[in-house]
This record gives sequence, structure tokens and C-alpha cells, in this order.
Amino acid sequence: MLATVKPGVTALDLTRAAINVNGGKKPWIEHFYLSHAVGTDSAEMPLIGTDLGDAFDETQVLAPGMILVLEPVIWEDGYSGYRSEDIYSVTDEGWVSLSDFPYDPFSRED
Repeated sequence: MLATVKPGVTALDLTRAAINVNGGKKPWIEHFYLSHAVGTDSAEMPLIGTDLGDAFDETQVLAPGMILVLEPVIWEDGYSGYRSEDIYSVTDEGWVSLSDFPYDPFSRED
């Protein structure tokens, strides 16, 4: 999905890429979102993948300097779950990670 992150890409493009990578299902919990920014509040615009719908996501366009906090989720109601926050900055050519948590041996190149 990160291959999609670059200036000019819409939030809708990102949600579609995340759903595609996750086998056609949203990789985030209902009433949450795929991504948010961070600054003076813990979660602020752009909010990507909200229940405001595709039309809302299509109006949000990535630009250099934007911060995205991606929240990968593994969740099984009634059993357990895992949710993390990985922070990225949109650059002129794509993105740079501002987080460095190692996911080995669970990481994949998607």
C-alpha cells in the first residue's frame, strides 16, 4: 500500500490500495480509519477511510510535508487484537518513515 503514497494521490486511492492488499476487506475496524495525521491533536486531518465515504476521501489529496499515521489492525472480535501506529511523511517523490519499530519476523514486502 505504501507504494501508492506520493503527492497527488487521493485518500480514496489509499483506501482502495489497502483493501486490495488485504484481500478485498478493509484492514481497519469499523468507525475507525485507515490513517490520520498528527500534530497538535492526537488525530487530525486528513482522516482517511472514515465512515464519511468515498466522496469525502476523494477530496483529500496528498501533498509533500503531510504526515500520515497508518494504523494496521489485526482483530478478531471476542478473541484478541493488535493495533499499531506507523508514522510517515509524504515527500516530493513518495514517503519517508518516521517510525522504526521492527516487525521482523512478521514483515512482508507489500
